[in-house]
Amino acid sequence: MKEELTTGRVAKMMGISVRTLRYYDQIGLLKPGSTLPNGRRQYSKEDLLELEKIMILKSAQFSLEHIKTLMNQLDTISIIEMHKRRLNSEIEQLTKSLEHTNTLLNMYQIEGSLSWEDLLKLVRQPRHKPWKESFSEEEAEILAERLPKAESDDFITKQWLSIIKRIKLCLKQEVPPESEWGKQIAEDIICLSDHSFKGHEDLADRFWEVRKSEEPNGLYPLDSGIMEFAERAIESAFHDSGGSG
Repeated sequence: MKEELTTGRVAKMMGISVRTLRYYDQIGLLKPGSTLPNGRRQYSKEDLLELEKIMILKSAQFSLEHIKTLMNQLDTISIIEMHKRRLNSEIEQLTKSLEHTNTLLNMYQIEGSLSWEDLLKLVRQPRHKPWKESFSEEEAEILAERLPKAESDDFITKQWLSIIKRIKLCLKQEVPPESEWGKQIAEDIICLSDHSFKGHEDLADRFWEVRKSEEPNGLYPLDSGIMEFAERAIESAFHDSGGSG
């Protein structure tokens, strides 16, 4: 038996209200193709395609009056391509929102709280990253690929966040960098740096100098106490192992 595409059935299939369909019929935007013997209006499969096009254009924020015009001017492929562009734009916006959310979560992991000052730092961060000026284009690309990113929740970023939290705990409890805790933190920093900068040790050393600088550099601002603790812990670990810094 042929399926009856009545107003109620189509409304359920397409996820819109019966009232909306009747309004589209009333204004001449989409009229059912036929009427059943019992007087009920019936849509055709072609009508469903037209309704799909209307819904795509409506999701793109066009007015119903504008949609009536576009339906006569654009073919199906043009409307689908328009829909694809809108979806890509939405994906881009969602990706940015996700990165922003990850940044806030990572900031909370580092700071233990979020203040308006923290949020303003994030919003006001320049697109231009001055730290890149200290390196060649190739080196900057390597660093950008291997450094932890505030907007990421990948393994490397989580490891660095863990190290920062442990250093902050040591500072809070006045545990010296030369302690056993400090030594363990230093070993983890060295191990993680070796993993991130394998084959580019000199680059890692130069980046560390930029990281320590108090000049605005476009990197996530870390408290100088954290940087000092890390450096002293590494120096102590090298000294204890008989290595050279």
